Amino acid sequence: MGASSNAVSLNLNTATAGALTGTATVAFTSQAINGSGLGTTSLGSQIVHANGAAYNLASASLGTINFGNVLVGSSVSRFLNVSNTAAPGSFSEGLDATLGTFSGTGAGLLSGSGSITNLAAGSTSTNGLSVGLNTSAAGTVAATVQVNLASNGATTSGLGITALPSQSAAISGQINAIAVVGNLASASAATPNPVNLGNVRIGAVSPTQALTISNTLVGPGEGLNASISTAAPGLTATGSFTSLQGGNADTSSLVVGMNTASAGLKNGTATITLASDGSFNSGVTTALPSQTVAVTGAVYQTAQASVLPTSPINLGSARIGGTLNQALTITNSAPNTGGFTETLGGTVTGTTGAAQTTGAISGVAQGASSNAISVGLSTGTAGAVSGSADLGFTSSAVNGSGLATIGVGSQTVNLTGAVYQSAIASALPTSVNLGTVRSGTVIDTAISLANVAPLTGGYTETLGASFGTTSAGLLGTGSVTGLAAGAPASTALSVQYTAGAAGSYSGAAAVNFNTEAVNGSGLGTLAIGSQSVGFSATVNAIANAALVHTGGFNFNSTGANSGTLNFGVLTLGSGSVQTTFDLLNNVTGLADLLNGTFDASGLGGTPFGFGGNGSFSLGDQQGSVFDLTFDTNAATGFFTANLFIDDASHNAFQTDLGLPQYDLTIQGTVNPVSSGSNAPDAGSSCLLLGLGLMGLVMASRWTRRNA
Repeated sequence: MGASSNAVSLNLNTATAGALTGTATVAFTSQAINGSGLGTTSLGSQIVHANGAAYNLASASLGTINFGNVLVGSSVSRFLNVSNTAAPGSFSEGLDATLGTFSGTGAGLLSGSGSITNLAAGSTSTNGLSVGLNTSAAGTVAATVQVNLASNGATTSGLGITALPSQSAAISGQINAIAVVGNLASASAATPNPVNLGNVRIGAVSPTQALTISNTLVGPGEGLNASISTAAPGLTATGSFTSLQGGNADTSSLVVGMNTASAGLKNGTATITLASDGSFNSGVTTALPSQTVAVTGAVYQTAQASVLPTSPINLGSARIGGTLNQALTITNSAPNTGGFTETLGGTVTGTTGAAQTTGAISGVAQGASSNAISVGLSTGTAGAVSGSADLGFTSSAVNGSGLATIGVGSQTVNLTGAVYQSAIASALPTSVNLGTVRSGTVIDTAISLANVAPLTGGYTETLGASFGTTSAGLLGTGSVTGLAAGAPASTALSVQYTAGAAGSYSGAAAVNFNTEAVNGSGLGTLAIGSQSVGFSATVNAIANAALVHTGGFNFNSTGANSGTLNFGVLTLGSGSVQTTFDLLNNVTGLADLLNGTFDASGLGGTPFGFGGNGSFSLGDQQGSVFDLTFDTNAATGFFTANLFIDDASHNAFQTDLGLPQYDLTIQGTVNPVSSGSNAPDAGSSCLLLGLGLMGLVMASRWTRRNA
């Protein structure tokens, strides 16, 4: 009781690497002691579970080292290839290796360095173990090197380092004396150097230059290897050659050029890497001094044209003979390349339709503009006009690059516009004779005006007119707007003449004309001159009646158009007495006739009588004489009657102008003969009365003043 036993053990089979698991059943019994005779009693069983892992040890495979033929004095080393040939996977340990001792022929010329640690299964180390060869003297190497090996479980089993049997690797080689075998290659200077690739434009085929280089070696020796490269971004360097033998030259393999995809200087260098080809050194090349080649060149950006306004261009409207023109803004829109963008030139290479052009451009620098080229349309004929102008552009060299001028495309500018026919006023009369008119007469003369411009299918402007300066006595009224070509003549213009003082009249009225835009052309209103219409007339003074009392008895004016003749008081039987009047047209110079009649009908049945012409037509200062009589023999009493004078101002060109009627009242008294009186006879009385009053009546006159 209380004792233990290790007599029972449990093992896992490690014949195969990998994860291991298993179980064991342990049966227990109770056995009699002290000779109790109880026998053995089963106590049941227990299952024991076991797990673990089995790992492969690393396994080494070694290569060999063959130095081949090497030159005395050369620096020579080789790596020994070592492989871990254990099954790849997480259940194989890594391989450790180091170089041990050298043995065999030339072993003293060998030295080792480096180590390999935990080389994974299935992997090979090509640079872990290095063997150096002392080439100070010629000789032969036929030796081996001992390689110390171990299995490393640091990253796999965790079982630490397990030593493995060492292995030997064979090493061979031949060290040759230089004097016996040959010399290193020797390179001449590359030519040409420097290289000038010249000037080209963007996108051009790159200019190239092949370099010439020689192997100048004389006698036995190695061949020359060469290659060329450049770090300059604007340059290219391509090509190589190998094993160029002494005395030979390569003239085509090494080529320098430049990148023409962008503009600018392409200056830089190319490096020629040189080596002796190792043909006397078991193929191990020997670096020779490199050479640098200077390369220059330049790439230029061609000019590019940008034209404003953009096509098509509407040049608007103009009148015949006007201007439809547009200066083009042409810009050299090529990229700014820091001085390597060419200048822009341009000319008009052709036109169509009504297009007209002037000017040319040249030397327009990058980013600059020129307005030297103008395009337009002919305005010789009314209507819708159109045409096009073809522009050709060139790119010219800058910086004295020597590049020839080249074409860089063309553009077509399409043009539209409209040309309008100005209105034309019909000819107005230059002289209007108004004939003979009396003072104060107002005459309106309508002026007929038409737009006689040619019809152009909707491109003829309308006519406007108004009065300008007019002479005294004339007044222009009315105006004209929107008078279309071919429309009926307008009579909206009128000249009013008001006759002034008698005499000959001459005056003029100016009519100013405008041509007015149509179709919303925006041309506005433009003055197109004027015409002068002359007016002439003969002006008569209005006839002016004047009644002159030239003899006998008493005459008084009682108003503007009335008067009274009083024969006074006479005695019955005094006979017939009379007095005399002169009706005068009291104007001087050009004047109407004074026409009219005497209405003596009111004298009938009275003692008064009228003597003279019943009608009259009197020029200036002409008169018509008439007599009035009073018969005293018939009866006594107070008598009165009226004589009417009907008159008018008359000329041959106008309707008569009626003048106010004149009313002459005639009065007289006849008394009976007094008893015992000594009355004179009628003849004597009348004569005396007439002679007595003569001086008085000669001064009596009535004159109508006409307004």
